[in-house]
Amino acid sequence: MCLRFRFSLNTDLCAFVFCHGVSLMDFGGVGDGTTSNTRAFQTAVDHLSEFESDGGSMLFVPSGKWLTGSFNLTSHFTFFLHKDVVLLASQGMMAPLMGRVNPG
Repeated sequence: MCLRFRFSLNTDLCAFVFCHGVSLMDFGGVGDGTTSNTRAFQTAVDHLSEFESDGGSMLFVPSGKWLTGSFNLTSHFTFFLHKDVVLLASQGMMAPLMGRVNPG
């Protein structure tokens, strides 16, 4: 499935096509401000990481309030947030970031 986006930056019209793109809602995400979306974010990113060698991929987050703990992103990946997105972080749902800490 290809996702097509057109929007304007000042006076320039920009268009993007991602043939490996999904919405967070495709992975069970709920933008109500109270439902945890950590698993939906990580599952979507893990799925899209399979397309790194095929031009990359994009995760679209529609408008809403998205409660989440931490999750890891991947290379060759676009994280596209609708202009009305609010990301809400919860320390209670924070998972340790693997491979991000340099000991010593």
